[in-house]
Amino acid sequence: PASRPSSARKAILPPRTPRTENRDEEATTGEGLQPSPFFMKVKCKISPRLIMSMASLYIDAVRVFMEFVDNSIDAADIDNNMTAELTGEDPCANHKYRIDVRISGGWYKSGHVEISDNCSGIKDLRKIVENIGNSEKKSQAWLNGQFGYGLYSFLAICSYLEITTKHKDNPYSEYVKISSDAFRVDDLNDLAFEIVRQPAHTPVSGTMVMLSGFAKEYWRNLDYMALKNEIGKHFELLLKNDALEINVTGFDDIKRKCMPFNYDAYDGVVFDKTVPIDVKSEGKSGKPHKKEIQVYLKYMPKISLDRQPVVISKNRRVTELWPIKAFKSNHRRDIWNHPSITGYIDTKDLLSPTIARNDFKNDKNFKLICKAVLQLEDEILATFKSATESEVERDFSEIESGFNSKLEGILESESN
Repeated sequence: PASRPSSARKAILPPRTPRTENRDEEATTGEGLQPSPFFMKVKCKISPRLIMSMASLYIDAVRVFMEFVDNSIDAADIDNNMTAELTGEDPCANHKYRIDVRISGGWYKSGHVEISDNCSGIKDLRKIVENIGNSEKKSQAWLNGQFGYGLYSFLAICSYLEITTKHKDNPYSEYVKISSDAFRVDDLNDLAFEIVRQPAHTPVSGTMVMLSGFAKEYWRNLDYMALKNEIGKHFELLLKNDALEINVTGFDDIKRKCMPFNYDAYDGVVFDKTVPIDVKSEGKSGKPHKKEIQVYLKYMPKISLDRQPVVISKNRRVTELWPIKAFKSNHRRDIWNHPSITGYIDTKDLLSPTIARNDFKNDKNFKLICKAVLQLEDEILATFKSATESEVERDFSEIESGFNSKLEGILESESN
């Protein structure tokens, strides 16, 4: 049955004419009656061409490759609780997760990129392929994939995506090949892909993704060393543990291991503080509870790394802090965009990155974290200022000592 019209709908419906006293005559002639409103549901149709347009959010090939590396890490997290292993919370964990990125081929038409792993594999490839924008990972706070679109990011840089996967609980493997041409239709119902399922030849789980048919400009600008360095930056917290290994093999067929940034390799002053954040649970009756973020910064007075502090969410780097316009700072240049200050703000699972993963949703948690960081700025500056003053004093002492030593040598030679 149709629901009663709201006040807004009543305003646009024709008014009912008052009934006359002669109802029998009205019923016979129909005079004096207005037709009853008719309600119908309208379905929204989304063109597959919109999916191709969304791919333009990915402005470089490296960002696309990172999506698939991210998927591999999420695959390990879903069933094997890799997060506990990598953070040291599970001392009994001894599984070694390997993710390999291989770039092959000299010409853009024959070149391809493979991302393979030995993680848990994809449980149901059909769900992954058909649920565009409706990721099952969004209900699991520790996983990074939330939008259900990263799989189709390949549309930004190449024409073909192939996936071969074997889940650890399935006795079979699955394969699908997706072409960008399939999205050149107007009706989403016309978009379909064929998945091949066959008995597995090995009990080993894992997934292999192959990207091919690259656009000429993306293939020409593909830099495997930049990809290796970007992976090291993006997953620096996870790569600190030996449970995860990510390698990149370039055109020269040399495998290079991605390494996290080594803060201990540089002399400087560290500001490291855990900050409690009062957050509310979801729902109207959600009670406030405390969560923590970590602010880790290092100031190196004599070195200009130009590696500004970044914001980390769910163990992944999202973006540098200083360009975020919603972040209000009194010392944006002195701290967050200083060439000699590096580090990160680990926000755990409190923030929600945008679909392009270069910013955050400006929600309550984001505002709480921004406020907490803002309140730390004076303490951070005071810590680094005292270190700078002591460094200057030490430099003058060294200069004075060197001057005195040379002067003594001159006087001694003249006396002789």
